Amino acid sequence: MSAIMLRAMRAAVVQTSVAAQLSPVSRAFATSTTDDTDTIDFGFKQVPRQQKEQLVGQVFSNVASSYDTMNDLMSGGLHRLWKDRLVESLSPFPGMQHLDVAGGTGDVAFRVLRAIRAAEQLEQQQQQQQSRYSVPQQQPAQPQQGSQASMHP
Repeated sequence: MSAIMLRAMRAAVVQTSVAAQLSPVSRAFATSTTDDTDTIDFGFKQVPRQQKEQLVGQVFSNVASSYDTMNDLMSGGLHRLWKDRLVESLSPFPGMQHLDVAGGTGDVAFRVLRAIRAAEQLEQQQQQQQSRYSVPQQQPAQPQQGSQASMHP
């Protein structure tokens, strides 16, 4: 036997022993690693390799409307608290730009956007609360007189 065949056999044995140790759920979602077959694992069945991407897309389309409800049920509502903590840890600020890669329903991105807008409103309020005054005056003696008068009302 050649060294290449021995390596291939060892790899197959290791792959088989690892697969045997996986739980049924892990095996259901595992991806076939051999490129020489025309089928691939999808759930508990084999499907044509070129159809898997479309099938995965259909699964996400089917659950999209109930995605947050499913997360509520599976996490007991904790996923909402986790997302709130995530946004808090980002400390959104006015002008912040945020990219949510693979954002699903966009709920985290919308939370971040709300936090950015709240920070912008707070900044505007703080700017408006700063007291300012001006007394345009052409006669230099008048502001001095006014300043003295303000000290003794």
